[in-house]
This record gives sequence, C-alpha cells and structure tokens, in this order.
Amino acid sequence: MDTKGEWKVDPHSYDSAQMVVTTDGKLIANCFKSIANAHLIAAAPAMYEALEHTSMSIHHPACSWGKTGSGNTCNCHVGKAIKALALARGE
Repeated sequence: MDTKGEWKVDPHSYDSAQMVVTTDGKLIANCFKSIANAHLIAAAPAMYEALEHTSMSIHHPACSWGKTGSGNTCNCHVGKAIKALALARGE
C-alpha cells in the first residue's frame, strides 16, 4: 500500500462528507453521504495486512491445491485472500 499506517474516519468530518485520514492527518479520501464507506476505506490497511497473513496460512484440507490431477486450483480461504490482495494491488 502506498500510504502506510493506520487510517481513521476524522471525527471532525462534516455530516455530508466523511474524511478518511492517516494518524498524522493526511487526507486519504472523502466519502460523501456514506459513513459506512468511510469506515470501510479506513479499515483497508488492517484488512490488507490480515489478508497477507491469511495468504501465508495452510490450505483447507478440502482444497485441491497441490494434489495430483486436481489442476492445482484453490478455492479455500488462502486462494480467496491471494485473489483479494491482487485486486487491491490493481492486478
């Protein structure tokens, strides 16, 4: 992620525009009329970090990753985390 650190919804935001800022006050985004979107954006760094850790975990026992003749597809939590991280990176 380009902007490191914790993000939060600025408590001094106006009702019509919720501002997401870094802990040192740098503006990340304005969310007009949507406090839910502002909180989701503010949670992005923490969610990205959690997905990075999940992507390094052990595949679910029912997952076909690495099994002979399976095509090495992964639809368990590890594969979903890897796909979500790629989306976040714009890949």
